[in-house]
Amino acid sequence: MVCDYYSQRDNMPRPASLLLHNVAIKLLFVGIMFVISACREAPQNVYERAVLAQEEKNFDQYVVCFDRPSQKILREVDRLEKDTRGRIRHLRNPYDLAIWGEFESEQVYEDYAVVTARVSKTSQQVIFHLEDGQWKISLCNVERFWRLPR
Repeated sequence: MVCDYYSQRDNMPRPASLLLHNVAIKLLFVGIMFVISACREAPQNVYERAVLAQEEKNFDQYVVCFDRPSQKILREVDRLEKDTRGRIRHLRNPYDLAIWGEFESEQVYEDYAVVTARVSKTSQQVIFHLEDGQWKISLCNVERFWRLPR
């Protein structure tokens, strides 16, 4: 008799409220995932914000586009430039350390992204890392950063 009860129960149609409940849970999960992914600004937008801050010489808005190690470097370069009043020839302007040009393309990978920008007639890459769930420019991965000024 017990076996008959379970076999009959499994073949019975599910109540509509249970189906709606399952659909609601799935929609809630999809909605949460959408909100989480929508909150992260795309690397292209971060790059364009940094370019705008660089053009406007807005240091505070400029620095927040970079990861923590890069922010330390930029702040120190800015402090040294102000302290020496530009008398050290090899000290670069913090706005000139990264690559600034016209956005070309963006490739996003799991935990890093590459933005390609057109600078003069060449294309150069800017590397981004995820830091605290946000895309940040990694200055230490910019080739221009490691070259001595001429």
